[in-house]
Amino acid sequence: MKQRISIFIVCFLLLSFVSCSNNNQDAADVDESVLENDGYKDGLYCAEVKYYNPNTGKRTTYQLNVEVEQSKLVVMHWPNGGRLDDTHFNPERIRDGRCRFTSDKGYEYSVKLFTFGGCDFNEK
Repeated sequence: MKQRISIFIVCFLLLSFVSCSNNNQDAADVDESVLENDGYKDGLYCAEVKYYNPNTGKRTTYQLNVEVEQSKLVVMHWPNGGRLDDTHFNPERIRDGRCRFTSDKGYEYSVKLFTFGGCDFNEK
């Protein structure tokens, strides 16, 4: 009986140690790859962008490269070379990987960040 209790205690301690190590590693990965102390790391991200034109009722979803500076969305790049930047909208703060804004033409955008480093459009 004492041997079973000892084995149980050793297994419990071992599982607790492994669980704590994995949680610390996950937190470190997030800090290094996407988050800084004050928000999202500056750079290029791959994002899902939902577009809505209230004048026509058109809705479209794109996967685009977007730029982030000081935790704000500042530029969206279309694959054809077009871009939407701070001359067309006020840079919006990203919270929980998302932001929303309305452009100077009244178009509504909802942006969700996916990955740091941009989209790989060659991958299928």
